[in-house]
Amino acid sequence: MSLRLYMDVHVRRSVTTALRFRGVDVLTAQEDGTARWDDGPLLDRATDTERTDRREKFLSYTQIETLEEYILVAQDKMEVTLFRRATNWQAELLHLPEQSLHLASIEFGLTLRALYEGVKV
Repeated sequence: MSLRLYMDVHVRRSVTTALRFRGVDVLTAQEDGTARWDDGPLLDRATDTERTDRREKFLSYTQIETLEEYILVAQDKMEVTLFRRATNWQAELLHLPEQSLHLASIEFGLTLRALYEGVKV
C-alpha cells in the first residue's frame, strides 16, 4: 500500500522532496493549481472538517490493517496530534517549536519549528 499526501503552499519544498525520496506520493498545491486560492476559505474549510477528522475519519482509518500512524496538523496554532498503532492509538500531543514529529513508518522526522516555518500561528 502506498502512502499519498497532499501538501498546501506553506509546506517547504525540502519537506516534500524528502518525502518523495522515501517513496511517498506527494501532490502539492502548486502542482494541482490551487496555490492561488486565498488562505481564508481554505482554513475555514479545514476548521469545519476538524471534527470529522478527529472522529469519523479516525475511526475509519485506524481499521486499516497497514496504517501505522495517523496525524492531525492544526492550522490555527502550533499543534500536531499523533496517533500510533504501537501505542494503541493513544494521542501524542506536540506543541513546542523544538519538539520533533517522527513518523517511524516512513522514516521521516522534522521539528514543529520547521513544519510551521512561514505559517502565522
